[in-house]
Amino acid sequence: MTAGPGGRREWLHPVVVFLALLAVYAATAPRTVALEDDGLFILSSYFLGIEHPPGYPLHTLFGHLFTLLPVGSVAFRVHMLSAFFGALTCAFIWMCVQTLLRERLLAYFAAFGLGLSRVFWSQSIIAEVYTLNTFFVFALVYLGLRLGAAEPFAPRTAALMAFLFGLSLANHWPLMVLVSPAFAILLWPRRHDLIRWLPVLVPVCVVGLSPYFWLVVRSWSDPVFSFYGPLTSPGEFWTMVSRAGYASVDASPSATWIDHLYFVRYFGLQLLLQFAIIGTALGLLGAIVQWRTWGRRISMCLTVIFLMPSLVLIFLLGFDYDSLHAHIFSVYPLPAYAVVAIWMSLGLMHLARKEQIAKWFVHLVCVISLTLIAAVSARTNLRAGYDWSSRYAHAILLPLPRDAILFVSGDAEVGAVGYFHLVEGVRPDITLMNPRGLGFSARLYHPLRTRRADGDAAVASFTQAVRRPVAFTPPVPEGIKTVNHWLYYLVTAPDHDDRTAFTRLDATQREFLETAVLNSDSSDPWTSFVQRGLRRRFAASLAMTPETWQTEGSPGSAFLKRLDAGFDGALGIAIGMIASAKGYDPHAAARQLDRAAYLMPGDLAKSDKALFFELRGHVRLELGRLEEALRDLRTAVELHPSSTSRSASTLARLSQQGTQIGD
Repeated sequence: MTAGPGGRREWLHPVVVFLALLAVYAATAPRTVALEDDGLFILSSYFLGIEHPPGYPLHTLFGHLFTLLPVGSVAFRVHMLSAFFGALTCAFIWMCVQTLLRERLLAYFAAFGLGLSRVFWSQSIIAEVYTLNTFFVFALVYLGLRLGAAEPFAPRTAALMAFLFGLSLANHWPLMVLVSPAFAILLWPRRHDLIRWLPVLVPVCVVGLSPYFWLVVRSWSDPVFSFYGPLTSPGEFWTMVSRAGYASVDASPSATWIDHLYFVRYFGLQLLLQFAIIGTALGLLGAIVQWRTWGRRISMCLTVIFLMPSLVLIFLLGFDYDSLHAHIFSVYPLPAYAVVAIWMSLGLMHLARKEQIAKWFVHLVCVISLTLIAAVSARTNLRAGYDWSSRYAHAILLPLPRDAILFVSGDAEVGAVGYFHLVEGVRPDITLMNPRGLGFSARLYHPLRTRRADGDAAVASFTQAVRRPVAFTPPVPEGIKTVNHWLYYLVTAPDHDDRTAFTRLDATQREFLETAVLNSDSSDPWTSFVQRGLRRRFAASLAMTPETWQTEGSPGSAFLKRLDAGFDGALGIAIGMIASAKGYDPHAAARQLDRAAYLMPGDLAKSDKALFFELRGHVRLELGRLEEALRDLRTAVELHPSSTSRSASTLARLSQQGTQIGD
């Protein structure tokens, strides 16, 4: 292999990378809203609103510009923001590798290897902040490589780096702070020049932070979508930017060192998948030989970028290990995957030179490796035909009574329902609200200035006083009586029994149930997560009223037979039996819970496992099987400690009654 010649047309190569990957992402991106945070970012972009903490003001401003594109739906346009910065990131990867290796082929190998890798591709086709974050990381690495080699010192390049770093903090500051030591390492030889220019560089960096000033000012107008509403004090601003409200999300009380080790194993497996094993092996070789090829400074810089958002972050976060949290974590190490792509090119160059491999064979290895990477990734990223969120939102919106007020909870409902109602204009007669005062400007109270109990009281008072129909997607605040319509609960008279299950579905809901819930298991983890919850809820709704399904051959009976084949359906049936208004047979409930135990998946969330053991513990108490019941209740508390745990309160009550509950 020989180094490609320089020249004024060198910039054409990263442009080719950018355009090729942008075309791939545009062809495979969903044409409508997806789940995860997709709908939330689309809403904030469209309405120039305030996203969830830490606010992501830069992403919102860029996203609003992309909503003005004259192509496709609003959702697709905001997806193209991620595609744009994903493709641009890979163009900078090309330039970094070309700067380090002076081998165009290997620069293409690294750029396309990252661009076609599974997780990076997935984040380049939905509305998310991670490709923009990774763009900043490697734009700064490229500029740092140039600044380190420039003679004399280039203050304009340093000022550009300071400005980009400030902007990056206005996108996803936690991930940028994690990798920032790498930039200090890369620029260490220039430390004296940088210190001399600090009076210029610091203000330039602060200018890059200006989107946060826009965020505060914009919040005062309380746009249609604004997570907390107006931010009028330093404390409220700090709550937003510091992510203080997410402390319980980032650090679960039930997380242990075992969870951390599971995440380490998961990350290792993800590395193998991202680059189809062969690329990962080349990346490992590159990580080893980089120290004598590039020296300590560059090698340490890349190693820090690899370690900080991956292995170090695993031990900083307090996530429980389960399938959903593993997927949430999987997008954080995008900079680490980009480093592996760079190492992959170095590993191939080292192998080719050491073994004196012919140039045509190196080309063949690149083609085969990229084909394998693309094939593995395409299984989950060909999403142009994705419409599950659309069908879900319509199944909620269309059956609602005219002029209804709908309280939506959870990212899936807020994002999908909010998008179709507020952006696409589905059911313009209804009003969307959130029971916690989050997101929509139609709020009953300010969530940062109101205690939760007072907020619940305000929601209850509102539902009693308003003359319009009121509905809730689960969960429903305590004290509000409702009729169950599966996907939502319609508020009814205070003396109504709110445990009444439905006996029939609206035609739209039934079609959605048949084709998108019972007969569908999505490869998208977020869609699969919502599907499982809907199956559990539907099974519980049927089982609450036995007369709707006990007759052999009835629609309810047929549905429950299908639901009973999976864990979520089996557990939902047990939940419905126990919650039945007419009481339940504990022997039948115990048999149903045994069925659920047999079907329980190994990576089930601890909260769901705790729920299972709590239910079985209370059923066994009913049956007089005290020792087994106590063991189940203790297991529930150990799995998911909570001050409001029903298992903990039952154990405390039994202890007060003199029951020996063990250590």
